[in-house]
Amino acid sequence: MVTHAALRVDGPPRPVLLTRPLVYGRRRPFAQVFREICREALWGLVRNRVRAGLSMLGISWGIVSVVMLLAYGEGFNQALLTGFKGAFGDGVTVMFPGQTSLQAGGERAGTRVRLRMADAEAVGEIPLVKAWSPEFWQEAPVAWGIKQGSYLIRAVAPDYAAMRSQKAASGRFLDREDVRLRRRVAFLGSEMARKMFGNVPPVGQKIRIKGMRFDVIGVQKEKVQLSNYQRPDKYCIFIPHTTAGQLWNTEYLNTLVYQAMDPTLDTKTSAQVKEVLGKRLRFNPKDERALRSFGSAEAQQITAALRPDMRWAADHSRQVVASMNASDRIRAPTRPAAESARAASGG
Repeated sequence: MVTHAALRVDGPPRPVLLTRPLVYGRRRPFAQVFREICREALWGLVRNRVRAGLSMLGISWGIVSVVMLLAYGEGFNQALLTGFKGAFGDGVTVMFPGQTSLQAGGERAGTRVRLRMADAEAVGEIPLVKAWSPEFWQEAPVAWGIKQGSYLIRAVAPDYAAMRSQKAASGRFLDREDVRLRRRVAFLGSEMARKMFGNVPPVGQKIRIKGMRFDVIGVQKEKVQLSNYQRPDKYCIFIPHTTAGQLWNTEYLNTLVYQAMDPTLDTKTSAQVKEVLGKRLRFNPKDERALRSFGSAEAQQITAALRPDMRWAADHSRQVVASMNASDRIRAPTRPAAESARAASGG
């Protein structure tokens, strides 16, 4: 800002340049308005203490409610995923023999489908199948010392551990040498081991299954399992499928467990498995009742169906809370104009 000042010096008057412009006149209205806004807000809060407190409580409770509901929905979703992963690995399918409902291959509808070991080996030769395992099961008496109980015996292959999330808390799971040599070894479920042995380390102990002695080589690690067939894994005993023939007739498989090369190829792999088995057992591959299956793909469909419902509930509750907060918003009353003028003037 340039101003002229008449200075009594020799020569004509010269303009004087002020290095700091006078800006106080511009800032003063903003500061005054800001102080007036703060004064009005404080006056409204003091005069309406109960209403202000209840409104703030309602807003806080609404925020907490929405956060809790969203956290509950996400926690429930993660619990479902964890529970299903405890039962099936990615791309794993458990196939159950059924009964035909369509005529095919000269066979009439209603024919019972039975899987043999040769059929399981044919499935293992499919390029899209990464791993497979036959599964035989039977309820059998089990004894250790003077303790006895009835447990489900599952006869499986070594690949069963990765496909069905059978991790060992102590010892190990079955290996290929156990299967090849038909060893009498057993891998115990976590709850079965606790009931039978208590505080005694089970690994290295000897149990009797149907009177036949087996060496305990491992104990299952505790896991969350929301899906099972016949019985949860923690109440079962796992033995080599080649050894099961010494205990009961293993001509027909109870189930066939296999895993796709990639979870995205699960549907295509299942179609090829049904096609191969359909040719061998003479049934229509499109017959849904001939072979029933459940696995990771079906588990994902269940969780995917629940997500929109949980999302809708969260959005609905958020809208309700927002409308309630909007209706209870604080409306600070304005003071009369005369009183405001006196406050502004300092009178």
